[in-house]
Amino acid sequence: MKMILPIFVTDGRKHYKQALLDRYSYFVEFPKTEKRGRPRKPKQVPLKKLKYAQVVKEQNGGKLSSVSKRGDFW
Repeated sequence: MKMILPIFVTDGRKHYKQALLDRYSYFVEFPKTEKRGRPRKPKQVPLKKLKYAQVVKEQNGGKLSSVSKRGDFW
């Protein structure tokens, strides 16, 4: 089954990024070493097809002064 993902565009809030990662990612486990200490935690990696962008609006005195964009923050 082929998965088609849309482009996700949000405002600058950080909780959207984590929600997308929770839904569209997988975990990479690191091999065990024979060293002492705590083992490395699995790393959360986004799917390659996941596209994410942010639109950041700046206001000055209640009026919109500028709009900028940021993309693919993985």
